[in-house]
Amino acid sequence: ASGFLKLTVADGKVNNSLVSPFGVSFGQDLTGSDGQWAFDGIDFDAYAVRASKAVTEDAIDSADVLAALKIAVGRNPNADPDGAGPASPLAVSPYQFIAADVNADSRVDSADALALLKMAVGRSDALAPEWLFVREDTDFWNEAATGGPAFSTTRKSVVWEGQSKQLAVQGSTELNLVGLIKGDVDGSWRPAATNAPALSTGYFQSLGQELGVPLDQWGVYLNPLVQG
Repeated sequence: ASGFLKLTVADGKVNNSLVSPFGVSFGQDLTGSDGQWAFDGIDFDAYAVRASKAVTEDAIDSADVLAALKIAVGRNPNADPDGAGPASPLAVSPYQFIAADVNADSRVDSADALALLKMAVGRSDALAPEWLFVREDTDFWNEAATGGPAFSTTRKSVVWEGQSKQLAVQGSTELNLVGLIKGDVDGSWRPAATNAPALSTGYFQSLGQELGVPLDQWGVYLNPLVQG
């Protein structure tokens, strides 16, 4: 289902002051099974976009609690892929910090781990899991960081703009969003459909080159998104 509405005031008066003409446009659309959505007939202007999705998956468990605890004390929660071998664990992704900051106080600490534990065991006073959406073109990489390039979002400063940043519509304009479940720190969520569409590794490599960020920006969340 989709809908689009535009309200326009051509002229008017408030008390003795004339009102300048203006228009307001808004609408709602549902994505297809491939995650695509589109609006037609939008005037060239600036708009804010907000996505929402019901959480029907059980993606939060004790592994997320442990991951949040490790992040809170400055440890990397990601597994070493080859033990004592030469490979290293994936760096902590900015999206992991966002997922771990379940109480939304812009830092990851023991309070988040406790809140996650309540979510994992289904306590009645637990925070509700929800999908969070971030603009795909968000650049978390700070080339000028003290000590060398690093992610600007850290356990002590979970800063992100979300999805509502204004989008300037210029003809055909594309907006892609990255979605993650609040509390899914280890990236264990998987789509229910085994044939769900996935993006290629090359897609994220190209996006990383375009934004000037390493693939670690997506980190553990690449697994359910990538095929091949």
